[in-house]
Amino acid sequence: TWDYHFASGEVFWDERCRRLFGVAQGDRIDYGKAIAIMYEADRERVDAAVQAALAPGSAGEYAAEYRVVWPDGSVRWVSAKGRVYFEEEGGQRKPERFIGTVLDITESKHAEEALRESEALYRAIGESIDYGVWVCAPDGRNTYASESFLRLVGMTQEQCSSFGWGAVLH
Repeated sequence: TWDYHFASGEVFWDERCRRLFGVAQGDRIDYGKAIAIMYEADRERVDAAVQAALAPGSAGEYAAEYRVVWPDGSVRWVSAKGRVYFEEEGGQRKPERFIGTVLDITESKHAEEALRESEALYRAIGESIDYGVWVCAPDGRNTYASESFLRLVGMTQEQCSSFGWGAVLH
């Protein structure tokens, strides 16, 4: 968990959060340091999500997935969610605390990437051969047809997806 106090500018992280970000127990954390730990390409997007949650008219909800870079250079994926608590001061709504959780999703991200790579390879193989390749769900609904299959049977992807492929069978 993490807890950002606006009065002091300090961010408090529990031990598990510090481990996840590769931050030693005694190290002081503020918003700038927290952003600096993030993978550079993710910083602007995450900061925009934080700023949106901090806006006086917002619901104060925050959610983001991003990468963090450990001191040894390794990269971890995290999913962070939080809520901003506002106070009324002089007729203005101002953020007082920003509290949330963070979860290590590195393994899930690696699994997603492996699935994308596998699907890309499968499609590349299906498109590179002169044979027709199609896949159907157990109910017979067509879920994939290679371009080579569509050329062989003279159908469009749309026709094939709506059971049309059955019309070309002898």
